[in-house]
Amino acid sequence: MKNEAPHFLHTETPNAPETKEEFRTAIKTLEAGRDLGKIPTDELRTLNELYEKLARLVSPEAEPLSATYHRPEKDGTTKPEVITLDLESSVSSFTSFYQTHNLDLPPDFKERMEDIWNRNRSAMEQAIAEKGFDTILLVPGGTSLPDVHKKMTEGYNATYEGVTISSITEDTTHDRIILLHSSPELTDHPELEKTLNKSAKGFIAQGERLTLTEYLILQRKFFDETGKHLDETKWTWIPGSKSDALVVLALWLPDEGRLDVDAADASASNPRGGCRLSRCFV
Repeated sequence: MKNEAPHFLHTETPNAPETKEEFRTAIKTLEAGRDLGKIPTDELRTLNELYEKLARLVSPEAEPLSATYHRPEKDGTTKPEVITLDLESSVSSFTSFYQTHNLDLPPDFKERMEDIWNRNRSAMEQAIAEKGFDTILLVPGGTSLPDVHKKMTEGYNATYEGVTISSITEDTTHDRIILLHSSPELTDHPELEKTLNKSAKGFIAQGERLTLTEYLILQRKFFDETGKHLDETKWTWIPGSKSDALVVLALWLPDEGRLDVDAADASASNPRGGCRLSRCFV
């Protein structure tokens, strides 16, 4: 008897599987009754699209990450710190956060974050062990800086000096998980303190690429949770955002009650400035 392609392989069908169980059933049907070598090209293309969706829906559970960071002490010794990050609670927190601030999320935001998490587990744990990252940002792709600026700074002032929002370029195309430090000031963590008085050029060469979009989200979430602001005593480079040949920087001015965004030459350095280190995974 001639093998027929399962109904979900036909591009015209509106009944493509959507849930994990439907996918499992569909794949079992395919494996039991179809020779892959005989599937027409158009059906293979559809099958490939379904497998990509399957990878997001039927991925392993996103188990917490855990790594030991050896924190340098003033006396030259190190103190081991076990750092654990949990995606499930973070997804819940960020979903609520974005809804509160009216930032649109894709319907499969959780599945997308799980995919990034599961594919990058080893690299993320290594980064935690090396730099002591203890918090994460979950950022949907396709967000625009003007929209994020408007929604993340509502209720407090944010001014741009020597740079405008429209002049800033950055790559925010992809969904991403970003590892960072929760320390309010650059002087509160040894890895951040080591960045003081160094140029953006060096950080960019090392792969630092935190964008202003991401920094605005980080700053707002910290404010929502603590009532305080990041970087009140030192300014930080934003290596992933540029204005022409200049690199963006930011700090909170407590006396004026505003976030100040500026830009400077990538080779410049200042003892009052450093870099809020990060690692981005897509």
